[in-house]
Amino acid sequence: MTERTIVLGIDGSVGSDAAARWCVEMAPLLDAKVLAVHTLPPLMFLVPPTPRGAAAYADEDAMRRGLESALEEWCAPFRASGIEYESRLVDGLPAETLMRIAGVVHGDLVVVGRRGHGGFTEMVMGSVPHTLSHHCDVPVVIVPTSDGPD
Repeated sequence: MTERTIVLGIDGSVGSDAAARWCVEMAPLLDAKVLAVHTLPPLMFLVPPTPRGAAAYADEDAMRRGLESALEEWCAPFRASGIEYESRLVDGLPAETLMRIAGVVHGDLVVVGRRGHGGFTEMVMGSVPHTLSHHCDVPVVIVPTSDGPD
């Protein structure tokens, strides 16, 4: 039997935690490994512009190291459960990046939480679950949180 790949969008939010728990339960049943992907949207969406000639992102390396560390923390349930997984920090818009990666790795499923961090970033870039459910070429699982409406 061929091993399957679940592409998980993960960002440390309550919705993302629910999606990771879903993967912990379902990956063994599907004989699947998990590819946990955290996307780093273009910085122009996240920080105000800097004056011309200024070092725009002097601490970008530190920010990336911090996100890589957080990503490994978010993947702790996979290690604890003995589930095969890989984690990646990838530049790009979340929904588009998850769809692209699912295509490249021949992912069988894309899993995201019903809600991520949202706020301004979601307002500018749109809802990741909505975009995936309308445009992804592989099946998408949108996991609700268990602590009420999200």
